[in-house]
Amino acid sequence: MDHQFEKVMLIKSQKDDGEYSPLSLNHVRELCYGRCWEINEPFRFYEINVHVEGTTTLCMDNQTYYPRRGTVVTFRPDEAHKQFVTGLEAYERYILWFDYDYVRDLFEGAEESLLAMFSHRSQYENNVLQLAPHQTGRLLNTLEKAADYSQSDAPEARGLFLSACLKALAILSENYATAVSKHGVGNYSPIVSMALELIEKQFVELQSVEALSKQLHISNSYLARMFKKQVGTSVYEYIQNMKLAHAVKLLADGKSVTEVCFDAGFNNYSYFIQLFKRKYGITPHKYQKGLDV
Repeated sequence: MDHQFEKVMLIKSQKDDGEYSPLSLNHVRELCYGRCWEINEPFRFYEINVHVEGTTTLCMDNQTYYPRRGTVVTFRPDEAHKQFVTGLEAYERYILWFDYDYVRDLFEGAEESLLAMFSHRSQYENNVLQLAPHQTGRLLNTLEKAADYSQSDAPEARGLFLSACLKALAILSENYATAVSKHGVGNYSPIVSMALELIEKQFVELQSVEALSKQLHISNSYLARMFKKQVGTSVYEYIQNMKLAHAVKLLADGKSVTEVCFDAGFNNYSYFIQLFKRKYGITPHKYQKGLDV
């Protein structure tokens, strides 16, 4: 991965103390070694941290987390936190900062919808959200569009950037509400947390739920029941979604459909085509062809 850091601050406004940016998007993509980011209270803005790639450690409220792809963490100004990388590896994340009053004033009822993930919780409570693979792709696609708009000189770019950032907020609000209603955000049991970590590391090789349950030393039925209750989908479907999301990335990298099938962990070519079309409404061939348009 090439060393790169992009900072986007398109939305600007005037305050009594001068110009400021009530909405900004940072895209960090680089090779890190011993890098540390630290926010100590008080901090002016609200923050949404979206993890894309790399192994990091997040510390907040005397707790330690290990974000993975699709982990979203929200912070209010009174929530100090520190995130660091201890090894030399590729690392990528998006950070959306915004002024709470600015977003609230844009839409009537924003506190009950777009901002509920901040206003409807206690300090540090339910601020870690793990998105499913397809929702992760949806969110990252929206943030990528926002970053692209920021680089444009077109007159409509500012409005499109704002729209994309608000859409990202809407996607997260929707997932937050669903997660809280089901089991409480981030409240996975130790067994489910271990299962998610193993899937993240082994989803390409995993061919059955049995292979996963053996590593956890529990029965298939118990794992299936706990996973479905807390994550909201079956173990098998979750693994398949991970494989399909990886397949999309490999297709974008230019690999042939046959290579993608097996590199993403599918042993049956016809079944891969069938699953891909069912999930995305298009065949892998057509999807890849559309990338060149």
